[in-house]
Amino acid sequence: MANEEYLKQTYLAQSEDPKIKALAGRIAGNKKGRAAASTIFNWVRDNYQYRIGKTVGAKSLLDRQPRWAMSFDKSNMLVALCRAKGIPARYLNLECQMATKTHKELGHSKMHKPAELLINGKWTVADPTFGSDTARLISPSRLGRPTWSRIYKSKTTAGMPRMDAFIGNLIVPRLKQLKELQNVMDQLRRKRPKA
Repeated sequence: MANEEYLKQTYLAQSEDPKIKALAGRIAGNKKGRAAASTIFNWVRDNYQYRIGKTVGAKSLLDRQPRWAMSFDKSNMLVALCRAKGIPARYLNLECQMATKTHKELGHSKMHKPAELLINGKWTVADPTFGSDTARLISPSRLGRPTWSRIYKSKTTAGMPRMDAFIGNLIVPRLKQLKELQNVMDQLRRKRPKA
């Protein structure tokens, strides 16, 4: 099978872990194909608030309370859950400009790690990073739609490179621009109207 490598467990997307497999089963149930992929995508997007922090991998996110993750780990969880349900998934390693609605200066040249899912024989963009809590800064993520407006560099991989996670964990929490982004998001969350 040509896409077998996109079904295997990796260092940060532990799709063979019994808890990951059980969670994928609870989320998607008997759904297959696009319906299963969409259900898993929406679950990851909506159940993990986007926050800046260290990359820990899908298995470590299971017990994190409250649930939050940076984009790298939201992709790790999405890839792990999809692979656990038999949906081939891979990483997009991007340097891109995010499609922010406000604070345009925060959208320039970001290292971003969304995923792609093989749905009905076609690779489909799957970036679960942004939910309704960040909607005032950037539109909520939707399966098949990019959250970026421009790509400068792009590469696909079966696993998130360990070096990227290591370097990201050293640098990301210290980057002034990301601290500013977190502050903007926190302010927008506090101003969000109550439902």
